[in-house]
Amino acid sequence: MGNKKMIWLTVLCLFFVNPIVVEAETMKTEQVDIVCEEEKMDEVNLIEGFEVPMIHRYSLDSFTGKYGDQLEGLEDTIYQLLDSFKDYKLIKELEVELDDAFSFETTYGELMSGSFKDSDTFNEVRMELRSKVFRASDAFLKDRVDIYWLRSISYQATISYVRTDSMTEETVVTAKINKIKIKPVYYYEEIFDEMDDVEESLNQIMSRLNKLEYADRYELIREIYTCVMEMAEYNHADLVKAQNHTLTGILLDKYGHKGTCEGYAKMIKWLCDAYNIPCVLVIGGDTLDAESNLVVNHCWNVAMLEDGQWYVLDATWDDTGAGQRYFLAGRTETEYDHKASPFFSYTEYMPFVLPALAESAYQPNVVIEV
Repeated sequence: MGNKKMIWLTVLCLFFVNPIVVEAETMKTEQVDIVCEEEKMDEVNLIEGFEVPMIHRYSLDSFTGKYGDQLEGLEDTIYQLLDSFKDYKLIKELEVELDDAFSFETTYGELMSGSFKDSDTFNEVRMELRSKVFRASDAFLKDRVDIYWLRSISYQATISYVRTDSMTEETVVTAKINKIKIKPVYYYEEIFDEMDDVEESLNQIMSRLNKLEYADRYELIREIYTCVMEMAEYNHADLVKAQNHTLTGILLDKYGHKGTCEGYAKMIKWLCDAYNIPCVLVIGGDTLDAESNLVVNHCWNVAMLEDGQWYVLDATWDDTGAGQRYFLAGRTETEYDHKASPFFSYTEYMPFVLPALAESAYQPNVVIEV
C-alpha cells in the first residue's frame, strides 16, 4: 500500500513540474493601404461663369477680414499647412494624418475588387473630406494673394484597413481614410522665372505710394485704386490666359500689363495688405438663372474704412467705363449688380460669411458721431 502511494505522488509531481503545453495557432494580421484617385478642385472659370445657390450670408460683427478665421478643426489645420507652399522650391506636397472621423464599413470583397468606391458609406466620408479640404483651400487662395503662383490644389487620399488570414469576401471590415497628400497646382510653370521682375514691379509701385503723405485711409486707398487703374488694362482679346488671373499679367511688361477682374482685384488686395488695410476678394455677379441661382462671373474687392464699415472697390468696371461709380460704393449702389457668392469654387461645403456692406457710398471728410 505504501509503494502505491509513492507511485501516485511521483506521477502528480511530474504532472505539475512538466505541464502539457498546447500551442495555439497565431492569427496573422497586417495593415493594408489603398491609394485613391487624385481629387482636383473645380476649375473656377469666371469668364464662362458658374452657378451657385442664391444665398446671402452677411455679418456685421463676425467678419474679421480673413476667410481663414471661419475655419475650425481639420479645415484650419489644412489652411495653416498650405502656407508651406510659399516655399515652392522645397515643398512639393503636404501630408495630413486624419483621425477616425473618416471611417466607413464595407466588405473585404469590395475592398479587394475596388467596388467599395461606389458604396454610399464610402462616398459619404469621401465627400465630407472633400468639402473640408476645398473649403480650407478656397479660404487660403482668397486670403493669400501674395502666393500668386498658386492657382489651386489637388489631393490624394489613402485608405487603410487591417487584414487577417481568416477573412472571406463577405467579412465586414471597418476601413478609414487615414491620410491625404496635398499637391500645389500652379498657374503656369514659367511663373517662377518671372519672380524677380514681379518683385521689381511691386517695389516700384510701393516706392510711388510711399512718396506721398496720406491724411487717412481713404486717401491711401484712393491712391492705390488710381495706381492700379493707371497701370492695368482689361484684356478683352485674350481672357483665358493664366497670367490674366493673377498678379503677373498686370505687373509685367511682357504681358502688356493686362488682366481680368481677378487680376485687378488681386492687385488691389496685395497693395491693401501691404498697408494693413482690411480688404478681401469677393466673387459674384449680377444675373440669376431660371432656377434663381446666381451666375458667378466677376471678382471685386470689399475694404474697410476707418469708420469700421465695408465698401465695394471694383477697379475693373471703373477702368472699363464706369468712372468712379464703384470706388468705395455701398449696398445702395451695388445691390443689383454686385451680388456676392458665399461659395468660391465648390457648393457642397458650409458657405462663407461675407462682410456686410455700408448702407451707402463712403463720404470723405464727414464726421461720424459715435
